[in-house]
Amino acid sequence: MTKSTDDRFNHLEERFDKMTKSTDDRFNHMEERFDNLDHKLDKLSSEVVKISSEVVKSNDKFEIYRQANQSLVNLAFGLIASATVGVVVSLIFKR
Repeated sequence: MTKSTDDRFNHLEERFDKMTKSTDDRFNHMEERFDNLDHKLDKLSSEVVKISSEVVKSNDKFEIYRQANQSLVNLAFGLIASATVGVVVSLIFKR
């Protein structure tokens, strides 16, 4: 080979090495980013599970509160009805 051909070959080889190194660097960077995303996704997934269990607990608490509130309303209605009946009966028998 001639010197010119050797120079061109060396130049092409250097460019290829740079491109290969650049590609390897990009690949490594992408791999790191995917690992980071995978870690974040795992963290989000565990947080969703935690929040879901908290929502279930909140729903249970709300249901208990609703039942207690309904029982209190029924008790109040019963007391008002009893008092009304007592007043009416006492007014009828006092005459």
